[in-house]
Amino acid sequence: MNDFQLNNDEYSLYQALPLDGSTQGNIYTRRLLGWGTPRYLRARTELIRKKAVVVGPGGGGSLRRAHDGQASLDPGDSPIETVGGVSIPSRVREIHLYGPLVETLSNFWSHDTRSNSIVVEDTSSQGRRVTGGRWTRPDIVSVNLKKYDYLPGKYIEIVSFEVKPADQINVTAVYEALAHRRSVTHAYVLLHIPQVRRDSLADDLESVRLVAAEHGVGVITFGDQGDYSTWSTVEPAVRVDTTPERLNDFIETQLSSESKQKIARSVADYR
Repeated sequence: MNDFQLNNDEYSLYQALPLDGSTQGNIYTRRLLGWGTPRYLRARTELIRKKAVVVGPGGGGSLRRAHDGQASLDPGDSPIETVGGVSIPSRVREIHLYGPLVETLSNFWSHDTRSNSIVVEDTSSQGRRVTGGRWTRPDIVSVNLKKYDYLPGKYIEIVSFEVKPADQINVTAVYEALAHRRSVTHAYVLLHIPQVRRDSLADDLESVRLVAAEHGVGVITFGDQGDYSTWSTVEPAVRVDTTPERLNDFIETQLSSESKQKIARSVADYR
């Protein structure tokens, strides 16, 4: 079970079963998923073989999750169950990824890239603020000051991140990142790939990486949004020589007043 993996259908079926471990009828579950009988039976058979589910009683049969234990059931906490010692994270809504990602970017990623982080902000929800359109709004923005060993002065870097959960990984993420790449110095997509989905998402990840590399967009994967040891830079972002005017306008339109004040103070300190 050390190499325990679930393909897309197996994961979807597992997630369709009750989180509390109670049984659910096969007919109801199949209709809930909108699948035909052969597709459902294939996924069901594999989950049983992998001991991820347990067959239950009832007319038409039933299933329940076969977990060893689980974390908090608060959806915002991304509950994780263990099956045979292997973690199976619950399907996570994109909005629940932002907070932990901001914290990890602030505490670890900026340090790892040898940058002095000024602000890292969740910019995904900006209400009626005029930012130039939906695709011009990154999910997360990091503003850093960077110093080089053999170059004078310090350089400001503005990095944008588009976040995608495991069930939304496709090349659309790259095109969203491209929409604001011209206004930042680096653009990344941040993809949630839990260990248990690594194999089934390998082709999707490679498609994203190839398109991203063609356009200079970086690709970072993470298994756990709060654990930096599960992060990996699959494709580095190419720096864009964005004009100071465009960078300044981006800060003005995308970031909160508090963040803009922090940036202004940091820049003043280095003059």
